[in-house]
Amino acid sequence: MIKVLLIDDDVTFLDLLATTLREQEFQVFTAPSGFSGVALARSEHPDVILLDLILTDMPGLEVLRRIKDGESTAAIPVVMLTSYGNEKVETEADTLGISGYLHKYQVQLKDMGPYVKELLEKTKNTAPAESTK
Repeated sequence: MIKVLLIDDDVTFLDLLATTLREQEFQVFTAPSGFSGVALARSEHPDVILLDLILTDMPGLEVLRRIKDGESTAAIPVVMLTSYGNEKVETEADTLGISGYLHKYQVQLKDMGPYVKELLEKTKNTAPAESTK
């Protein structure tokens, strides 16, 4: 079962997305803050993280930085969820190792499961091959 961590302080959106993904056979962890999200990433080792850009306790970019700086979490694909586009933020997120962007107002919740599966398949196919020596 694919493990997804959702980090978003919009509890209504968080609950709707979590319910949708659970209905699509995902194991879902939710965090309503950046601090709890980083802690869950470290303890649960999800397969993918969907991270809101704007959080009340710390910026989404700081959450991304902490996840990518962690030895046990650095390789987890992270998708930034945002309500608006910002080229400067996207450039910084690219530098930190973001795997993708989703604009909340353009996403159908029912499409999130297939999106996550496609992202993980791409990530798997672009990972360096292990040595067979």
